[in-house]
Amino acid sequence: MKLVGSDIDDAAAPGVLAARAWQAEKAAAGYGWITGPRELGGTGLPSTHQLAFSRLEAQFDVPDPTSLVMGLHLLRPTVAAWGHGELPNRVCRAFTNGEILGCQLFSESEAGSDLAALRTTASREGDVWRVTGQKLWSSIAHIADVGLLLCRTGDEADRHRNLTMFLIDMDTPGIDVRRIRQMTGEASFNEVTFDDVYVPDDRRLGEVDGGWKVAMSTISSERSAIGGGQANNPVDVELLVEMVRRFGAGDDVTRDLLAQALIAIRVADAFNARCTEEMLSGSFQAPVASVAKLLMISSVRKVAGLVDHVLGQRAVADTGEWGTYAWRMIGLEISAYSVGGGSDEIQRNAVAERVLGLPR
Repeated sequence: MKLVGSDIDDAAAPGVLAARAWQAEKAAAGYGWITGPRELGGTGLPSTHQLAFSRLEAQFDVPDPTSLVMGLHLLRPTVAAWGHGELPNRVCRAFTNGEILGCQLFSESEAGSDLAALRTTASREGDVWRVTGQKLWSSIAHIADVGLLLCRTGDEADRHRNLTMFLIDMDTPGIDVRRIRQMTGEASFNEVTFDDVYVPDDRRLGEVDGGWKVAMSTISSERSAIGGGQANNPVDVELLVEMVRRFGAGDDVTRDLLAQALIAIRVADAFNARCTEEMLSGSFQAPVASVAKLLMISSVRKVAGLVDHVLGQRAVADTGEWGTYAWRMIGLEISAYSVGGGSDEIQRNAVAERVLGLPR
């Protein structure tokens, strides 16, 4: 893999190394994949045990798991369900032990939110596939060891039918990764180009031209993770109230904006708790997770509006004053929250069709 535009080695960053070490420690103690099948390195316990462990873990200061989330919650279940031969056993254990990181190679510049319109192609040549194309907005692709790659393997006119999924090694010759600098100053998104990249057929997930089903199972895993408490609200309520107390004007507008933000946060938290209880009872349905994500994003938007009203320029110019510049990320990351895991519009369609039963 050729890495373009990288000025730091994020794979060796202390936070990433700490997250992998903590995951390895959990795996050694039997908590690396609590709900996973024993034959793939899991513990084989029901989701109630995973939820109980997650609640306990949240009470401690443990390494940030962000770099592992994609592999553990999206790639691992997908490989377990659709991989062939020895691939699931080898790859799932590697994810569980914190040995590898994964990324999702779905989005493209021309396709937008219409995943079935993707143009990256894979042409079969005997026991290998030749991949040509480009993916965009691929989170942590610059540090990932493997990627979940969705390609077109037939006529574009058939859209959903002629797609095939692969698990590709990110160090395969012909893969170029260009980091995209975001307005937050970070560069976690990437543009990934495939120039005659060869992938063995034994790295195919699911059937040839059956990639749409595989992709939907991946997206379902992602939304279930969100609904099951993986996407907690990023706002610290106590710090938010203290910020308003220190810098707010005490006028009716400020009080109203604060009330709206606090209500939105409480509603999102309450719905997330409901999803957790449904998972415990076995009645949870993945499409409901779209509601959880929309509520979380709505609360963040209201917080951003409050911060903008109270702090103004102090949120964009670092003066060193407590509780000001640190809030800048809330406003800058709203777009990422809205797009990640499926855009707001896609989520609303899922709620309308699969929860409310409305026509397409």
